[in-house]
Parts: sequence; C-alpha cells; structure tokens
Amino acid sequence: MITEPHADFSAIHFLALSAARHAGRDNLIELHLDPAAHTYSEASRRTLAHSLDDALRAAQVLLDWNVGPTCRVIIMAPNCAWHMLVHVACSAIGAITVPLDQHLQAGELAAILVNCEPDVIICGDAQIDRVERATALNPDADNTSHPARQPRVVTVDQWSRAVAETTPLPLADVAALPADTVGAILYTSGTAAHPKGVTLTHENLWWGTRNFRDVFEYGPRTVEAVSVPLSHIGGFNGTTLDLTISGGTVIIVDAFHPAALVEALGSYQVEMMFAVPTMYRMMCQVPTFTSDGLPSFTRPLIGGAPVPADLAAMLRERGLEPFSVWGMTEQAASGTCLVPGLPADRSTTSGFPFPHTRIGIEMVDGLDAHAVPVEGTRAGESPSSTASVLPPSSREGDIRANTIGELICTGPSVTNGYWNDDELNAASLRGPWLRTGDLGFIDEDGFVHIVGRKVATVNTGGEKVLPHEVEQVLTRMDGVRSAHVVGVPDVKWGEAVSAVLVMDEGCEAPSLHDVREFAGRYLARFKVPQRLAVVESLPVSSNGKVTVCALRAVFAQGD
Repeated sequence: MITEPHADFSAIHFLALSAARHAGRDNLIELHLDPAAHTYSEASRRTLAHSLDDALRAAQVLLDWNVGPTCRVIIMAPNCAWHMLVHVACSAIGAITVPLDQHLQAGELAAILVNCEPDVIICGDAQIDRVERATALNPDADNTSHPARQPRVVTVDQWSRAVAETTPLPLADVAALPADTVGAILYTSGTAAHPKGVTLTHENLWWGTRNFRDVFEYGPRTVEAVSVPLSHIGGFNGTTLDLTISGGTVIIVDAFHPAALVEALGSYQVEMMFAVPTMYRMMCQVPTFTSDGLPSFTRPLIGGAPVPADLAAMLRERGLEPFSVWGMTEQAASGTCLVPGLPADRSTTSGFPFPHTRIGIEMVDGLDAHAVPVEGTRAGESPSSTASVLPPSSREGDIRANTIGELICTGPSVTNGYWNDDELNAASLRGPWLRTGDLGFIDEDGFVHIVGRKVATVNTGGEKVLPHEVEQVLTRMDGVRSAHVVGVPDVKWGEAVSAVLVMDEGCEAPSLHDVREFAGRYLARFKVPQRLAVVESLPVSSNGKVTVCALRAVFAQGD
C-alpha cells in the first residue's frame, strides 16, 4: 500500500537541507558580555555543517538517555546556541523543547515541572541550585502511589561535553514528522500556581516564520542578532529559528548591554534584530546608533509592548525605520505588523494582520464598545463602515468598524491549545479562533488598534476602565515621558485607578491633585486616577516588559 507523503516542517529537515547547500556558511555565533569592560567577546562560531553535526550528536545523546517522541526537554540558561540546537535535536527524535526563563525562582519552576513533567533539564551554572530546589518542591516527590518523574539534570557545560563525546545520529535514521507534532512548549504570563504552557507544532512555527519572511522581506542569507531571551517567543521564533535552520547567520548575545550591542551590530554587519521598546530606548542613548553608524541595520523589529510615539520618533530621527510587531506566544509571534512608510496618522496603530493570520472581534459583556473615540465621531456613536476582518459568527451582531471588543485570531501559526490544561483550552479557544485577551478594534481601512488587556481592565465601582485610554491622556501632561495605569486593590472601589509616571529629566513631578485636575478635563470621573506614583524608571520583567504585578508592587512599597 502506498501512503500519501506529508510535508515535514521539522527543524532538522530544514537545517539538513541548508547544511547540504551551504556547509561552510557561518550560522551561529555566540557573544559573551564582559560586564567590567562593557564589551562582547566571541565565545563560539558554528558553520551550518557544524550546527547540523552538533544537533545530530545531541539527538543521539537524548536517545541514549531514553528520551523519545513527546518527551520534554527543558533548557533554562542565559542565551546560547544550545537553545536552538536542542530544539533541532528534539525535532530529530520527536521530542519537545521547553525553553524557560533563566530568572524563574524555585517555586515558579516547581509548578512548571508538575505541569510538563520533563525528562531532561539543561541549565546554566547560575540556575542549577534553583532547579534542584524546584525538583525537591514537587508535591509528588514523596508520593509513593504516584511518584513524580525525576528528570535528569545537567549543566550546559556537562551537556556540551556529552554531545562532543557522542557519535552523531545518522541523518538517514531521522524520520519525517507529521505536521501536527508538537515541537515546543513556551510558558507565558500566568501565576506560579497555574503555569500556562503554549504548545506550538512544527507547522505553527514554520507558518510564523513564513509570516515574518513575507512582511520583513528578509532572506536566508540575512545576518541577525538576538538579544531578547531565547526562552520567549520573540527570541525563540522571532526570525531566530528561521535563520538558524534556513541558512542565515544568527549572532546570539548572552546578556544585554546597549553600547556593547550597538558595537556588535556594526562589527558583524547585522541587518535585523528584534527587541522590546525599553531596549531600543536605551540603545538610542548610544551616539553611533544611527543609520550612518550602522548602514547594514535596516530592519529594527520592535514589539513585546506598545511602542511609544516618542520612541518611534527617536528611531526615525536616527534614520532607523522600525517594524512594530504585535505577536503573542500563541500566534508563534505573528499577529500584526506596522511596517515603515505608512502615513503618519497610522503610526499609533498596530498595523495589518500578518498575511497568514486572521484577526477578528468578539464582544465583551459590560464594556463600553465605543470608549475610545475615533476621528470624526464622539464616544458612544457608531461609525457606519463595517470592519473588513471579522469571523463569520461575529457578523450576526453587525459589529462595525471602530467597535471595541476582544481581539481573536486564527491561522496556521496559531496554537491548538495549552499543555495539560483542558480548562484553559475551553476558555481560550472557540473552534479555530483563539481569544487573545487583548482589547481593540479594527478601523474602516483594516488597521488593528489595541487599547488594552481584557484582564488588565480596571474594575472600579462596577465601571470598567481601559488603562490605555487614561495613559494616552496622562502622557499629554507637560514633562511626562511615559505613563502606565493599573488597578490597585481598594476596599471601597474594588480597584483604584492608579498611575505610575516617569518624568522628563529636570521636570518637576506633579501632585495627585494636578493629575486629577488635568485628567478630569478629558475623562469621565470614574476614569481619573485615584493614586499616583512618580518613579525614575519603570519596573520591568526579565524580558523588558512592564508587568501589572510590578506596577502594583510600586504602590505596595508606598503603603
């Protein structure tokens, strides 16, 4: 009987093809930061042939350790080439890569270990103590009736030695994988008691990179740098995986330093890099971070958080035209993109959906669907145009352009669900559509606008407030460089609208009275901040994002 062949989207398949065509081309270059000298030094350099050889050796090591199809392999370490090569190795044997944030604490890690039950953990020297404590914290560790799976734990150095001492798995022994084979689990925002593991198939990851290729217009000979954590989707699949396996050159830095990174961008003639706004803002303080100083750097990709208008202007003043990306882990990082060259009045939007991603709107009970006015209308009025990208079921309610609701998405790069979490899958998936948790609208021209998070909506006295709406007003105050709004628990109101401000250098901080008076000119009374904190810099997580928990902690410190 002849069986119909299927497409093989696995990473090993593409790396083998690239190595066969361009064996001697530079592929993975690791740079290590010298904190004292503020410079990077080259730690390793692999050609495509070297990367394939290491991946096949790594696959054999995993097989020798009884790792097979669907087994989970964690890597928890500072950025290194093994983040990519372990994934390639796992794809050769049908195992699943689980890249984890190197800064996870033992309690957070323990919850993940219970959720994904890994067979192997590869970790950095600075992480080994937390990993060992996390395995001891496993609630099933002493359960004789249901014993916890005890993973093999090795450091990156021990792993590297094991790989070097092993004979490579013969490429002929590598079988093609079905397209729906899970290739990676990435843990995204959630509580330590309830980790949220996004499953991405090899096909999901491939279509994500297809979206990037079509919009960023790069090719397999592109040189890129990766400085965001490779445990996060923007680092792992944000063009990095594509270039690793398709013949490109990836410069991997183990730690971020703005001046050192700018120097490396020039030295290695880097053409493309993804970073979050906080990182680009710091790099803008480096005099040579300009198009003249970096003539090869033509694709600054920016995302992970809304891009402030002043930052986009700073980049353009330096001759750098940013690609602003909205992409969730669940979308393999490919949601929407605002490309350079669009009219100035579109610069505050999130752009258009990527070509192979569809975006729709689902109404949210209790939310003022027209809380954010659009030009030519007043709040509460419904514009007449119908949005161009809507799921069929949404048309039943005659959802119109500029109507705010929850953004939902579908497409071949979108996850099929979360690992070992039926309850979350039921809440997040509606047929082929994924509820993103982001609130926004689609205007009459098809541009997507994101106005806030559904879960971050401040519920004060029964009224729902969109933080983005209040933030837009506060940033118009004299001397305010940036503003973030969060709901802080309040005995009377449930949540108090609370603002965290960063001032321009030399500007006097306003009082709460000043803020309330100014905001009251533009916002309904229940939207006006009730609490205020002025800080020198915004609290950020390990991947450069401003989080709700960190903002709330600012107010907890002042209590």
